[in-house]
Amino acid sequence: MKAHAEHIDGARVNKGASKIARHAFLQFPTDLDITPETEQMMLDQAVEFVNQTHGGQAVFRGRLDRDEKGRHGVDVFFAPRYAKTTKRGNTDWISLTKFGKERAVETFGQKPLRKKNNEGEFKPVEDDDGNPVMVDCDSQYYQGRAFQDLWFKHLRDQVGLDWVERGKRKLGRDQDRLAVSH
Repeated sequence: MKAHAEHIDGARVNKGASKIARHAFLQFPTDLDITPETEQMMLDQAVEFVNQTHGGQAVFRGRLDRDEKGRHGVDVFFAPRYAKTTKRGNTDWISLTKFGKERAVETFGQKPLRKKNNEGEFKPVEDDDGNPVMVDCDSQYYQGRAFQDLWFKHLRDQVGLDWVERGKRKLGRDQDRLAVSH
């Protein structure tokens, strides 16, 4: 909490925001040998990646994840900070959604808006001229997919793991974690 408070000090935060920060778990290939050097590399690369994809001033804490069985994960805690220019001047702001939405739209663009009709079927919405109404692909679903795609590219192109494979895409939108059974 202290690192977060120091990170956001002096920045404006949306009063209606329900969360104060984001968390990313970045998985490295389990084929990597765990040494002090690779552990430092994993931590450095995970922090660099989140900063690169979230405006440059996002991360306030990173740690090697030792809560799981494996030793190839990094937890990154971030609250993207950016300069917002208005007619009143420049002000630093914190936005948990701005950069994730931007990356999603850069990756997936737009799609036709679809709404359920009276028969319960989803149909494309058209404007007054008969053209499809387009909406940004910026939901959390698309943000997550873009983040995964960019992480794979980072591992391959920046870290130099040219043998790494992109994780399999989920078939559904079910939760990944299972509840602890007693």
